[in-house]
Amino acid sequence: MTAYDIPATMMALRLTGVGMDAVELQEVDVPRPDADQVLCRVECAAACASDNKIRSVMRAA
Repeated sequence: MTAYDIPATMMALRLTGVGMDAVELQEVDVPRPDADQVLCRVECAAACASDNKIRSVMRAA
């Protein structure tokens, strides 16, 4: 794969509802950037348990 090869799909951690277990790893289409945008390849990312807690509190407000 060269720097200009863009795969058709990617893995995404997506919010699927409200609550602590409403997060799913899904295969989704790679977004296509417009002429004034860039697309960055992310090698790894992390989600912390406190992220879910903060999100749950914000949804309840």
